[in-house]
Amino acid sequence: MLTITQFKAKVTPKLHGSSLSKVSNFNGKLSEAAGNLLLRTDPFTTIRRARIENAIYDKVYNYTAPSDLKGIGKIIDIRPIGERSTDDDIFGTYSREFDIKKEFNSTTIEVIDGVKTLRLSKELSGRTVISEMDSLTSGVTITGGSDVTNLTTDTLDYISGNRSVKFGLSGSTGTGTIFLQLDSTIDLSDMEDVGSLFQWLKFPDASALSNVELRFGQDVSNYWGVTVTSAHDRAFEDNAWTLLRHDWSEASEVGSPDSSAIDYIAIVFNYTIGAPQTGVKLDCITASKGEAWEVLYYSNALFVGEDGTWKSTPTADSDIIQLDNTDGENGLLYEFMRILNQELKGDTAARDFQFYTVMLEGETGFYETYAANYPSQAIESQINYYKF
Repeated sequence: MLTITQFKAKVTPKLHGSSLSKVSNFNGKLSEAAGNLLLRTDPFTTIRRARIENAIYDKVYNYTAPSDLKGIGKIIDIRPIGERSTDDDIFGTYSREFDIKKEFNSTTIEVIDGVKTLRLSKELSGRTVISEMDSLTSGVTITGGSDVTNLTTDTLDYISGNRSVKFGLSGSTGTGTIFLQLDSTIDLSDMEDVGSLFQWLKFPDASALSNVELRFGQDVSNYWGVTVTSAHDRAFEDNAWTLLRHDWSEASEVGSPDSSAIDYIAIVFNYTIGAPQTGVKLDCITASKGEAWEVLYYSNALFVGEDGTWKSTPTADSDIIQLDNTDGENGLLYEFMRILNQELKGDTAARDFQFYTVMLEGETGFYETYAANYPSQAIESQINYYKF
């Protein structure tokens, strides 16, 4: 693999006596050439592996996608870290198909407001429902602490069950608390220090929300507390249902709580003083013990710095071009020379442009040969019309 310095040394002899000093924004043009190359090929040298943040969970469908994931259809594999069976064969589908069916072992990439989300449905060990939050008094007693106003239920806007809990925050102290006292205890001892607790939240003005703490245990003197500053797979969003994940391994312990007898929950909102909120909603608190999985994917970055950082645009001559020197590098060189000829022009510009176009696009040219030798390994999306 070449460094940028070595790539420049390959470019210079092709300039017909001209100098690289005449090239404006060399790195920008190289990035453009890399983009053209990646649009047409999936270089095996850009395959990366990333662990799905924390774990995957039963009936949790959204996860943070790798930041440098190429496009929306360039996942090669999703697999457990450790032993694997034939039941762990993941197939790709389309966003609408996934959302309707959430068929086990299916996956897709969804982009909302410019944020890529990995959607995955996998049957795992069952989750524990702590409270559906369908009632303020049935199976649980739900009350409000400081700043909480107009505590009620909402029969129209909810995630699961048939209602959500709805309330306001007065803005007086900047801290609002919802308390849940369960009618019977729940045993979460098998999840202690390894599981996570989830809750759905809809907050009107996300910019006013600093963090949310979930406390669970026996009472105000004996509990675990976990604070989050963002949703499970993205930042807090204005007036949108988002899933919060509270990892037990990150919890602070107060007193001597007992994981086998959980019957007390407190949800603490820390928000901007003087910023009252109307129509805050909560729904369905659950607990799950996840599994460690990872994603194999094609990166949208073609350059790697000395510190290991992957980049879509090179920033230093020591950066490495992540292409094999016997196959991929010529494609990048030809794409770069096509772009460069448009700037340098000269007597040979038209002939050079045609030459590099033939080298790239012609029969047995780079793109045809590369695709034949290194077909993409990305999972193809499919729709199941019938289920047998």
